[in-house]
This record gives sequence, C-alpha cells and structure tokens, in this order.
Amino acid sequence: MSGVPRDDRAKRDTRVVVLCTEFWPLGAGAHEAAAEATHWVRAVQRLGIDVTVWTPRHHSSWPHEVTLNAVCVRRPATAPSGHWSHFRYLQSVSNWLHEHAHQFDHVVVFGLTDEVIAVAQWTEQRKADSNVSGTNEQRNTRTTAVATGWFQDADTADWDKNRRVDKRLRRAVTRMDRVVVANAWMERQLLMSGVASDRLHRIAGWDAGSSDDPLFVAKDRVSRKRSAREALAKINSDLAADADAPVVLWIGPMQRQDTQTRPTGIRLMVESARILLRRYPDLRIWLVGDGPGRDWVHTELRAEGVRSSVAIPGTFTEIHELVNAVDVAVYSEACQLRFSINQIAAAGIPLVASKDSAFEAHFHLTREDAPVDSVTWYDLSAAKTFRQSVRTVLDDLTSARIRAQSFADWVKQVRDVGRRSEQWLALFRVDSNREARLGSFSTRSSESKRHHA
Repeated sequence: MSGVPRDDRAKRDTRVVVLCTEFWPLGAGAHEAAAEATHWVRAVQRLGIDVTVWTPRHHSSWPHEVTLNAVCVRRPATAPSGHWSHFRYLQSVSNWLHEHAHQFDHVVVFGLTDEVIAVAQWTEQRKADSNVSGTNEQRNTRTTAVATGWFQDADTADWDKNRRVDKRLRRAVTRMDRVVVANAWMERQLLMSGVASDRLHRIAGWDAGSSDDPLFVAKDRVSRKRSAREALAKINSDLAADADAPVVLWIGPMQRQDTQTRPTGIRLMVESARILLRRYPDLRIWLVGDGPGRDWVHTELRAEGVRSSVAIPGTFTEIHELVNAVDVAVYSEACQLRFSINQIAAAGIPLVASKDSAFEAHFHLTREDAPVDSVTWYDLSAAKTFRQSVRTVLDDLTSARIRAQSFADWVKQVRDVGRRSEQWLALFRVDSNREARLGSFSTRSSESKRHHA
C-alpha cells in the first residue's frame, strides 16, 4: 500500500491478536473466507502493526505454530468436530486468552464466528477476576469483532435459521467493545440484533488487488498474459492454452448439486460449456475451486465430451497469474466478493456478472455516475442469458477490455485504500497508558514470583 502514511507510534507499540476460524493462504475458490482473512491480516501488518493470528488446527498433523509472511500463526487447539468438542474448543480459546491476552492491545475476531462467544466468556471471567483481586491490569485490552460477507453470504445471513445456537452468538456480539461493519445493510442487521449504535464502526475492509501489485500495473498486457500462461502450463498441464486462445475463468466453491435449491455458478458453467465450445472450438474454460461437488463436475464434463477443454485445477494460494492469463471472468455468487472478484476487477479483466444486489452494493453501482455498462450482465436463473453475455464479450474483446479498464478505474476511485488505512489505524491506535499498564503488570508478576520463591 504505497503512499499510505504509517504511524510510527503504532508501528512501535500496537499489538493485535486476530482470532479467525479459517486462516490459510490456499483459499481462492474453495475457501474465500480464509483467503479474505489472510489478505486482511497482511494489510493490517503493512500498516506497521504487530499482528499475531490465533486459529484452530483443522488436522492433527498441522503444527501448533507457523510463520506466514512474517505473521506468527498460533494453532494450539483442534477445530471442533461435534457438539461436545464445540464447547471444549470455546473453553480452549477462552483459556488461551486468559493466559496471553495481556500481551496485546486489541483482541480482534475476524468474522462473527463462534470465537466471539469465547472472547465474551473471557471478558466475563476477566471482570470477575478483577473484582476479586481488586486489580484491573487487563482492562485496556480492547475487543473488536469484524463483520464480513455480503447479503446472502454475510456472517448474519443464517442467524434466523438456527435461533437456539445463534442466540449465544448474538448476545456475545453485543458485549464486544467495538463491532466493525463494511456497509449500511450489515449495520442495520446488527442494530436490530441489539448491538448498541455507539459500538458500531463502519469501515470497509481492504479489497484484494487494491495494493500496488506489479502484476496489476504492468502496461504490456499481451506479454503479461503470455508469460502467465506459460508459467501456469508448467504447473498444471490442464491450464495449457495457446497465446491467442480465449480463456474464461470462474472461481468459486463447488457445492453438491443435489442439495441446492437455487441456481449455482458451477452448475451454470458446466451446463454451458458444451454450447460455448461448439461456437468457439479454441475456447478454454478454467473452473478454479474445490468442494463436495467436484466429482459431479468431472463426471458431467466427461459425459458432455468437453473435459479436455475445461480445466479443474483446484485451489490456489495466489491468483495473480490466473488473472493475468485470462480474457474473461465470471461472477455468480456473493462469496466471490470476499476475495477473488476484487482482484479480477482491479486487474481490468472483462466481467460477466450475475445482476444481484450484493455485487451492485459492493462496487457502489447504485450511484448515478457508476459505469454500470462496464460490466456485461446476465440472469443466474436463465442460462441462455449467461451464454449470450459471454458471446457478447468474446465477439468483441477489444471493446470489452476498454469497458473493463473503465470499471477498474471506478473501483479504484470508490474504494479509497488510503482513507480505509487511516480508519483502521485510528481504530488500533495505542492507548497512551499502555506502557504504564504493561509495566505495572510486569512488576506485579515479578513481585508475585519473588514472593512465591
């Protein structure tokens, strides 16, 4: 984030621990929430803030502690797998905070997840201990929850479906010192759930692709695309494509289709592949992602006889080269707005997008001066409109790229990275009493140890 002023004092003093359910770089496609969390932590770190991540182990073979891009990632507890392990997991989080939270100025939960309940439990225990001992050395450690997602993919989207489970979560969210939201819709949802208005802070997160990445600012798009395709072909032969062959990219989760009650992006792509390839024999379609529906995707493509022209490479740590290598990208569902579509939009790639309220709100397309025509729209429930939109773009890629660059310029204008950085930095600004507080705590701890010795 070049050009963003750093607060030297924040760089020297501020320490933040971030709790999140999913945190690993291999996220694009199957784990958009994990990719979003990873990107957000790196953006906070670039402000000069000392960030530690607390996240569960999702497999017994995972190490308890790793370092990722100079960020310490601690994984002392195993992710819950059932009802009883769920309560044990929350207690593990609370116990860890009780032992280590005094080292940090802020405890942040990224996403309105069950970790918020653990933080609320720790807060209550902290108050009880303070009342008993008559001390308040941990009082200034602030707690913050960051609400993520948009509309049907928002953290609050399923709250009304499972009232018994989410009642504890709602109550825990109201006990956080601050709750950060990205948009007015989420703010209204939380106000209706009982969160006090003075605890709500509206700050948008950092979009992936908003930093000055050299892959995105290179001027020679042709050579950039050629080198990206050559590199990807060496990684996975499925991704081999001639320099002049059009490539359509879709990134998202591959859900089981027998359990879906509404149209999905992956079904749309699979069912349209044969028709599009019949019109464009040199076309290559890349379906990036993973999930329980992957076998279905493979089986359907083989049955249609188009598997050789459709790549299913799995998930990616970074999607820069994927974005640089393609000609068209497809948006179909709100979860893509967490990570992948932001990089695609910032790179000036022509977008074929399902016209929904989440996409429009995310990119501020309801404003009068918004370049709505820079995106080629379709109706997710009507596959014919999708294929027509793809044909419109492929038949005139030159015009589509001009419109896409206009959309990229709009995204840069409305998603002011510098202003957001200042807002987050102000949120994490160090309490002036921090050094005295930690010094007092260290002194009391030392005296206690000498007394027991």
